[in-house]
Amino acid sequence: MPEQNNASTNPKMQEFLVTSLQEIYWAEIHLVDVLTTMGKAATDPELKQAFDLHAEQTRQQKQRLEQVFSVMQVEPMAEPSVGLQGLFNEGWQTIDETEEGSALRDVALIVAAQKVEHYEIACYGSLITIAKTIGLNEIATILGPTLDEEKETDASLTSIAESGLNEQAGEETETAAPVEVTAEEKEVQEIIREEVIGTAPQKSRQSTANAEI
Repeated sequence: MPEQNNASTNPKMQEFLVTSLQEIYWAEIHLVDVLTTMGKAATDPELKQAFDLHAEQTRQQKQRLEQVFSVMQVEPMAEPSVGLQGLFNEGWQTIDETEEGSALRDVALIVAAQKVEHYEIACYGSLITIAKTIGLNEIATILGPTLDEEKETDASLTSIAESGLNEQAGEETETAAPVEVTAEEKEVQEIIREEVIGTAPQKSRQSTANAEI
């Protein structure tokens, strides 16, 4: 028996799916810059590597979303998400409020990054569930590896924190040696920050229901 596609009989559900895809597409576009900045702000080599790896994965995740839009015959568009915008802002705040070169900053960066990961896990789980519900199994298949990557990144960040970094931050008493940040790097960070913050919308319709986690 052929697989039934319910998208045509559920236009509102499909419209909701498209809007949610546009919001997570916006997130992936900006997350590359956020992760790159976090990697430069981190001190622990393993944490830096984790941020760099996930930045590269995020570029691939953006391409998968473009593939999904192509399958749905929808023009790729980025719709700002208030939820993820707030989490991105927390990442900037973490950098502003912690000392360069400190283990505490690394721990705080992990916490900020994991909040983003948990949000994305919920979002991608929901997108996959909705796609399956309306018979768009090809889309669910395309997004499956992204959901796996988000879970793996979350687990990796937890492992880094538990490998001694949390204890190091707890025992940190002396002023950490500052990490040199060039004027050019600071300028780039400010440009990125202004670009992301300046696109924050008043409302968001990002789906977090029916998360497949």
